[in-house]
Amino acid sequence: MAVKRPIISYVSINSSVGTTSIGNYISDFSYTEEPGFGRSHCEFTLDPSATLIPQIGDAVEIQVKYSSDPAPNNITTGTHKVNDVIYDHARKVYNIGMSAFDFNGGALNEIGYSYDNASIRAIVDTQATQLSLTVNNLSNISGAIAGFQTQNSSSQTVYRFSGKTRAEILESLAQQYGFLLRVKAGTIFFYDFLDFENASPVLTLSPTSIASDSTAQVRFSTDGVYSAVRVQYMSGGSPITSDLSIQYANVTNRILNLQSKGILYNGESAARFAYGAAKDNNKEQQVFTATTEGNWLYVLGAIIQLSGFNQGNHKYFLRRCVHTLRQSDSWRTMIELQRVFNI
Repeated sequence: MAVKRPIISYVSINSSVGTTSIGNYISDFSYTEEPGFGRSHCEFTLDPSATLIPQIGDAVEIQVKYSSDPAPNNITTGTHKVNDVIYDHARKVYNIGMSAFDFNGGALNEIGYSYDNASIRAIVDTQATQLSLTVNNLSNISGAIAGFQTQNSSSQTVYRFSGKTRAEILESLAQQYGFLLRVKAGTIFFYDFLDFENASPVLTLSPTSIASDSTAQVRFSTDGVYSAVRVQYMSGGSPITSDLSIQYANVTNRILNLQSKGILYNGESAARFAYGAAKDNNKEQQVFTATTEGNWLYVLGAIIQLSGFNQGNHKYFLRRCVHTLRQSDSWRTMIELQRVFNI
């Protein structure tokens, strides 16, 4: 079998193609994809003979694929902004660092935003509009009312969800209500953990895909794991308390009591909030990590089935990955997977 050769297949700098002027001179490329707003980052080494050297503030996108694969089968960084340029005099190379940028300059401004009696879907939609971003599958996002009971300036009872920045609004909403947030290529992806439970894997991972000098590990933990979540919500004009049992939890009689957070809008809002709390607090219960052969299917939110391992042969979703291209060992991907549990 021929050895697969990874290549930098496309580079864009400030909306102009730079594959020849930059891409052909890149080595030691690394791209880390993490959930959240603007948390992904990229680093690469650039030969100074490149005809174009990225500068601080430049907007850069890089795509990687195997030379024998069709163009769509690639990893793309999405647009990053250069925030670090170092010239290494000993090695005579540039080291370039980039971070997923603050879209339209407003996501990280600490102004303070709040919503009264607004659904999760409506908040995501409004924030996306303000940031000139599109939302993937907006109609599939929960319509449950977000926030807790409070009073507005007119002393009317409302259910308020707030945050200091637009980024905080989106990240808090995802964390509290059971979603995985990904912002890339001008699009907000609000992946619902409920969908993960029903989704089919994009690939099956076996021990043969693990790098020869890497060890695959599955970690089981009870640290911070709960068997139920207790919440309070309005029903028939009065607040009631309810427990959501977590069937998959590997502990018993450990209740996460969130009554002090406040009163939720109704049973639908309570169920969604309790579900999010369960997913967030129990996220370390079963985690798989390994370094594998590079694969364009390893992206945030990908569903992966493990097979052939002594422990942990279940369905997982990818919550963090690091793609690296090195001259010494070709394309590798470090993956961190979280087991998908039905609740």
